[in-house]
Amino acid sequence: MTQAQGSTTLLRINASKTITGWWAAAIAVLLSALLLAVMPFSSAYAEASSPSDLENGAYLIDVTMTGGTGKAMVESSAKLEVEDGKAYATLVWSSENYDYMVVDGETIKPITQKPTSQFKVPVSAFDTPLNMIGDTTAMGSPHEIEYQFTFVSSSIQKTTDGDSNSGQQTQTSQKSTSSTDADTEEILKWVTIGSLVVALIAIGITIGVLRSYRKRR
Repeated sequence: MTQAQGSTTLLRINASKTITGWWAAAIAVLLSALLLAVMPFSSAYAEASSPSDLENGAYLIDVTMTGGTGKAMVESSAKLEVEDGKAYATLVWSSENYDYMVVDGETIKPITQKPTSQFKVPVSAFDTPLNMIGDTTAMGSPHEIEYQFTFVSSSIQKTTDGDSNSGQQTQTSQKSTSSTDADTEEILKWVTIGSLVVALIAIGITIGVLRSYRKRR
C-alpha cells in the first residue's frame, strides 16, 4: 500500500467515524424530542392508585354513581380530604331526604340536610365501584337503597380550600391549577418544537456531510 492509498484509507475511516457520530447525535436529539413530546401526555394521566399515594391535604375528585332509581344524584365533583393515608369524600346529594348512609358496615349521619343531604364518607380505593347504602325518606317511609360510587383518580386536583362550603375559594383554586397546567403545557410545547428543530438541523448536516463525502470518492 502506497502512502497516498494509506492517507485515502485513513480519510475514509475518519469520515466514516464523523458520519456515524453525526447520525448518533441526530438520533439522540430526535429521541429526546419525542420523549419531551410524550411527557405532557404521560403527566396528564398520572394518577394515584390509592389514597395512601396522596399527601395530606384537601383535593377535588370526580365521582360517578350507579344504582337507585336515578331520581337522586350526587355532585360530580366532591371534596376529598386525606390524612395519614386515609381519605374521606364529602358527598352532596341533590335531595334533603337522606338521613344516613352505610359504608363498610358503618352507619354515617349527615353533616347537614339543608339545603341538601351531605355525608363525609371513607374512600378505600380509587377507580373501583364502592358499595354504599343510602337511606331515604322520600317515599314516605325510610328505604335503604344500594349505590356504587367510583372516585376517578385521574381527576384529582389539589386545593387549598379548607372549607367545603366555600365555593368561591374552591373556584379560585381550580382556576389557579388550570392556569399553572396551561403554563406548563405551553413551556413543554416550545421545548418540544425547539428539540425537533435541532434534530432536523442535525440530520440535515449529517446528510450534507454524507453527500460531500460521496462526491470526494
